[in-house]
Amino acid sequence: MATIRRTLLIEAPVGGVYALARSFEQLPAFVPGVAAGSGETMEARVPAGGRTLACRFLLEEAVEGASLRFASEGEAPERIEATFVPVLGDATWSTWTLEFPCLDAKEAAPAQAAVSRAVSDALTAFRDEAERRAHAARGGA
Repeated sequence: MATIRRTLLIEAPVGGVYALARSFEQLPAFVPGVAAGSGETMEARVPAGGRTLACRFLLEEAVEGASLRFASEGEAPERIEATFVPVLGDATWSTWTLEFPCLDAKEAAPAQAAVSRAVSDALTAFRDEAERRAHAARGGA
C-alpha cells in the first residue's frame, strides 16, 4: 500500500474548516479534481501519470469537528482520512492521508508523483477557500 500524507496549517477556526470539508456540494467550485458531491458521496478525477483516475468516495465515518474517513469505489485511492485539530486560537492543523493499492513498478513512480501534485493542489485550494471564508466572517474585505 502506498500512502500520501499532507498536513497543513489553515488560518481559520476548526469548526469552519470541518464544515467546509463536509460540504461535498460546495467543493467542486474551488477544489481542483473534485467533480461532484452530495450527501455522503464525493466524486474526483485525478490525473495520474498520463491517465485520469476516477473515484467515488463514500463517507464511512464523520466525527463532528474532528475527522472524516472515506472509502473509495473505483480506482485509487482506496481510502482517505482527514483530521482537524484546533491550534493557536483560531487556526486548524489538518492532516489528509490517502492510501493507494500498490501499482506495478513501471507505472508506480509517475502515477504517485502526479497524484501527489494533484493532492497538494487540491489541499492548497481548500486551505485558501477556508481562510478566505474565515476572513470574510471576521468582517475582512
